[in-house]
Amino acid sequence: GILDTLGVEDVVTNLLKDIYKGNKVVIKWEKQISKPAEVKRVLRQGCPLSPLLFMMYLQGLEAKLEGSGLGFNLSFVKQGKLIEQALPALMYADDIVLMADNKEDLQRLVDICGNEGDRLDFRFSKEKSAVMIFYDNEGSELRIQEVMLEITDKYKYLGVWISNGTEYLREHEIYVTT
Repeated sequence: GILDTLGVEDVVTNLLKDIYKGNKVVIKWEKQISKPAEVKRVLRQGCPLSPLLFMMYLQGLEAKLEGSGLGFNLSFVKQGKLIEQALPALMYADDIVLMADNKEDLQRLVDICGNEGDRLDFRFSKEKSAVMIFYDNEGSELRIQEVMLEITDKYKYLGVWISNGTEYLREHEIYVTT
């Protein structure tokens, strides 16, 4: 499995399996308690381990994005030498922001995500995915796993609202102060 490829020792892998094996939940609502139901999902919402385990699950995606050489241009000059660098994505657990200088490169990054998702049997959610273009919106249709992505003018990443205008964090400031 993925933990094996990352070099995680069997004792840790077995401990994680034991932690997640046979979990059941009950729902309490208005003094009524449901019958126990088995938890089918591997990662638990709110569990402190979940973000770490999910990042380990997607580490191959991160490596492929980094290895693509695509992304937002962050090149700089150091001691008179041009250091070329690109930032393809911001990633934390299941929150991923892809960045590129043009539509074609962005679609290539989206394709990398889709292909890696297919390999891992992971589907990107149309409802939780969107495209935000800072400049020319014309002809900016992008697809992931054969699904058209919605175009939006604002997006929330790790609790911070970002908008596509010149004052891209202004939207966040409005939400924070109201």
